[in-house]
Amino acid sequence: MTRSMPVFPSAPKSAAVTARLAATLLIGSALLVGGALPGCGGPDSASTRPAESGPQAEPSPAATDDAERRRKALAALEARQQAVCEASAKPIFNCAVEDARATLSPEEFAALDPAQLEAEHRRVYTRDCAASDMSLRQIKVYERCASDTRCDVYLPCLDQAKPGASQ
Repeated sequence: MTRSMPVFPSAPKSAAVTARLAATLLIGSALLVGGALPGCGGPDSASTRPAESGPQAEPSPAATDDAERRRKALAALEARQQAVCEASAKPIFNCAVEDARATLSPEEFAALDPAQLEAEHRRVYTRDCAASDMSLRQIKVYERCASDTRCDVYLPCLDQAKPGASQ
């Protein structure tokens, strides 16, 4: 039977353990932000229209009202997305720590110093999550999942936010 090479063969054990937790967090963030939350819309229709030449007509009051309603709806959607991103950062980090505690030796886990890693993880995750292009469906999934953040319930619940997942 052959043994696989360690991920970081020349790194000290504590560095490999720290890298493992960091990789777990980064992979989790990438799956949740990059893989689970891509935008569902096409290009912005305004940016794909050819530029009109000649004098510009004033928009009608109905068009102005419609544009204002869209702007408000988009602002509300962005605010909800920011809220779910902020709310999900801590439970996702806690699940990564729970996994590390279950799979690492007590010495390896102690070397991780999760308390030190948490603030940076939450900052990066929240920034990347908020910058992603979540659909209303995905935001609703995150809002629904927030009711139970036990890892064995929460992470599978968030999987429902992935594109193509059935509700």
